[in-house]
Amino acid sequence: MFAKSLFKLLLIGSIFLLLPLLLNANQTNFYGEWNGNLTYANNDCNISLNISTNDNGQIDAFFDIPLQNIFDIPADKIDIDKNIIILELESKGIVYKGEIKGNTIEGTWKQQGISLNLKFEKTN
Repeated sequence: MFAKSLFKLLLIGSIFLLLPLLLNANQTNFYGEWNGNLTYANNDCNISLNISTNDNGQIDAFFDIPLQNIFDIPADKIDIDKNIIILELESKGIVYKGEIKGNTIEGTWKQQGISLNLKFEKTN
């Protein structure tokens, strides 16, 4: 009787310990620092992206675009659905939509009516 109770207790405890891991198994790891280059009219523009969670557990994304003197500008809108990420910088008229594939995000950067391919690579 004691052995059955102990087994049930261990089984239930194991389920509670493993449940968060099982639920997050399909979640893509988009957190970290990413780097990419936009090419337009034979000019390259380096863009850095940092995705993290803040103290409230919400997702934050910050861009650096040195060529445009933009540093640590937060994304106004962040939408993540499985491996698709959409980031908006409303004040700059920028929308980036990409698909996360391992250590890369392949997508489209839209700004002032122009759409350009932009591939980010994870740097950490």
